[in-house]
Amino acid sequence: MKLLTAHDFTQYLQALTQARASQQLEPIRMLMAQYRSVLVHFPHLQEELAAFTEPDADRDYGIVGLSLKQGLSALEKLLEAVEKARGEWGEELATDEIMAAAELYSTRVAQQSLQRSLAALRQRRERERRAAQELARRHAEEQAELRRNIPEAQESQIRILSEARREAEERAQEEQAARDRKRLEIAEGQFTGWRKISREGVPVPASEARWAAVTDRRSGLMWAVNWEPQDNFPNRGELTWYNPDRAANGGSPGNPNRGNNIHAWLHRVNAEGWCGYQDWRIPTLDELSTLITGGIHTYYHIREDIFHDMGGLGSRFWTATPDPDSRSSAYAVYFGYGHAGVTMKTHPLFLRLVRTAAPENLT
Repeated sequence: MKLLTAHDFTQYLQALTQARASQQLEPIRMLMAQYRSVLVHFPHLQEELAAFTEPDADRDYGIVGLSLKQGLSALEKLLEAVEKARGEWGEELATDEIMAAAELYSTRVAQQSLQRSLAALRQRRERERRAAQELARRHAEEQAELRRNIPEAQESQIRILSEARREAEERAQEEQAARDRKRLEIAEGQFTGWRKISREGVPVPASEARWAAVTDRRSGLMWAVNWEPQDNFPNRGELTWYNPDRAANGGSPGNPNRGNNIHAWLHRVNAEGWCGYQDWRIPTLDELSTLITGGIHTYYHIREDIFHDMGGLGSRFWTATPDPDSRSSAYAVYFGYGHAGVTMKTHPLFLRLVRTAAPENLT
């Protein structure tokens, strides 16, 4: 058995002491890790604090840990005060006094330093504000002096340019007014014999871009027009012929088609009061035939510039006139061919409503 020498025993004791110091150092390292986000703001303390993380058998780590926790807690409170001040002023503060306060590990001293920094910042901002006001005042005085010293020739040139600009603007306005009058004359010429009616039921100029009805001065009739070409109101299709009035249905009421018929649709439009009127009716064969033109306007034998909703409707429209030769048929007008004809009451066609126009809507 090998005997333990004095040298070996000394080394053994040193190893035990070092191991014990390393074990006691672990709480210190955990404390430093806990406050790492605080310490990054105080780089001048890094070297001194790093010494606490090295094992030292002669150091009482219990006392060191308590003191270090108090100091780091104070630094954390100091940072909170700094962030609060930064939030108030929106910029970096002077840091020399803050660092000095941090080295004292005292939030009270640090807060006093912050207050002095804030006071100095307020004074600096006030000086900058006054300097800016003085600079603006001097600039205004210089500009006023320059204006007073403008030669008379330059003043005259400015007046000439201003007058020329005014005359150019007046000419542009006159030319625009002339173009507007020309467009109105063209529109009036195209709408000779017709009058546009608004959704409120009042006449509007021929140049109006949208209208809800038109009056025919020759026949004295007002025809409903869909507000938008693709609308299905008040004129629409997919309606069968139906009239429960025995005196006017030619011996057969027709096909009610679960409510999708011309009689039910007429009641709906009058209930809503298109253009403010509730006396719309289904046109007779003679009335609807007045809209047929001798030739094709664009696609149909009808004034498509007046009845602009034809593109969203179709070419075959019902009349209120039944076929005298067949109880199951009624008359319709085919604007695609420019003539009238009979069709089965069960067929779904389109419908355009009409009413008798008041005299004020004809002039």
